[in-house]
Amino acid sequence: MRNKLISVVPNFGFLKEGEYRFRLPHPMSDHQDHIVRLIGTILDMGHGGKRATRVRPHFLTTNYDFVLETLLDAHLGANGDPLFLYAYRGFTPTKIKSVPHVRVAFDHTLAFNLLKLNGGLEVWEDGPNFCLDYTQKRAAQTGQRPKLILPSREQDYSDRYVVELFRKSVRVLRESQALVIVGYSLPEEDALLRFLLRQFAESAEDSHEKFIFLIDIDPQVKRLEGLYKHHEHLGPPIHAYAGSFGDFAKATNALL
Repeated sequence: MRNKLISVVPNFGFLKEGEYRFRLPHPMSDHQDHIVRLIGTILDMGHGGKRATRVRPHFLTTNYDFVLETLLDAHLGANGDPLFLYAYRGFTPTKIKSVPHVRVAFDHTLAFNLLKLNGGLEVWEDGPNFCLDYTQKRAAQTGQRPKLILPSREQDYSDRYVVELFRKSVRVLRESQALVIVGYSLPEEDALLRFLLRQFAESAEDSHEKFIFLIDIDPQVKRLEGLYKHHEHLGPPIHAYAGSFGDFAKATNALL
């Protein structure tokens, strides 16, 4: 699976030995530039920047790649700090290969969650724990496979990575006020993620002052409403945007 992904996208963003920064593509397209700017503005809202507010973003993804790390590092790494000083992965890595690894007691006002629900090309089992390795060497040297969990009805929900990330994700969703869903059509076979999203507003009482934003070329609003049976009775309002995330970022940046 890992080799197939790399063959499809040769420049997958792996770090070289000793590196700890993720590089943005150059030159960037207009949409990519707007996405980077929007993510930077959102981080400023929660991390003491010029737009500081009470907003604190968290990121949940089903992707295996390093796109989120690259976007976040473009802003957080501007002062030389590695992304890993701020991002909690749902577990404490035993080690992080090729980056300075300092065990951090996170300042609650600065830390955010970066939870990869289906694992990632950099997540490896390390005895009873997990480690991160963003280089390509580990697979060749050890013959191991990274922790990649394919979404399906046959998914092993007892997998300890799934159990660990699921518990952390439930807490993040229940404590969040706004849920932004980007490019996800809620397929029926992805039962675990559908159940997880329901935790954002499991009852009408949970929906108080909560909002959902659905961004997709073809937003499946009805399918999303089906997750919240109480939608017509004080459920969370759903705001749909029909277009790419790049289009959304461009429109949002103009308002901000």
